[in-house]
Amino acid sequence: MENQTGQGLPDGKMTGKINILVADDQPIFRKGLKDTIAATGLADRIYEAGNGKEAIDIVQQKKVDLIFMDFIMPDVDGYHASKTILSHYPKIKIIALTEYDETPVILNFFAIGALGFLTKTIDGDEIKPAILNIMNGNYQSKFDKDISSWLSGGLASRLPFIDFSNRDVQLMIQLSKGKTSAEIARHLKLRYKSVETFRHRLLNKTKVKNSAELVDYIYRNGIMDPSRMRKSA
Repeated sequence: MENQTGQGLPDGKMTGKINILVADDQPIFRKGLKDTIAATGLADRIYEAGNGKEAIDIVQQKKVDLIFMDFIMPDVDGYHASKTILSHYPKIKIIALTEYDETPVILNFFAIGALGFLTKTIDGDEIKPAILNIMNGNYQSKFDKDISSWLSGGLASRLPFIDFSNRDVQLMIQLSKGKTSAEIARHLKLRYKSVETFRHRLLNKTKVKNSAELVDYIYRNGIMDPSRMRKSA
């Protein structure tokens, strides 16, 4: 990969305008976010990517300081794209975008070096503070207190070293809400047999015997917060 290290931040403070990449597979959302970012006056250039592979390609070719990275995208998802980018360009800041505000998604992104997490329902006036916050080296999330607790308690470092896929996360969220395979199939618009196949693969991956043990494993390892899941059920 080319030497794209991102803008330096002397004394941890943002200096001058930055180059921002918006990676999202929904053109309408991508355009709206681009327009909102442009209105902040903080960006010199704003690039677009429709999936994780395109995001990686752009980072290889352009100078990028900050990436708004969607979690679920075709070809290469946001998590794996972020992991690849940060392994080569650790100075680039990444804000994960997702429809999910669940602990496993947040922790998996933070564990690989992302500093920000925003749901896709974010208000436009929250974008500028988010950019300034993360470019100054701070964490950006509506769960700031939780993040501080997780990090100070070492929870992020205890996150099981399991490469959860998008489908794994979707399935864990539904299982933790007590959904049956039939209900999950309807919710995710999958065949029942497909859900059962994904579930068995997840059981093998986490080395547990059944769905009850899987949910216990999720909570016990801090991958999901049961109190939050009960509220959102």
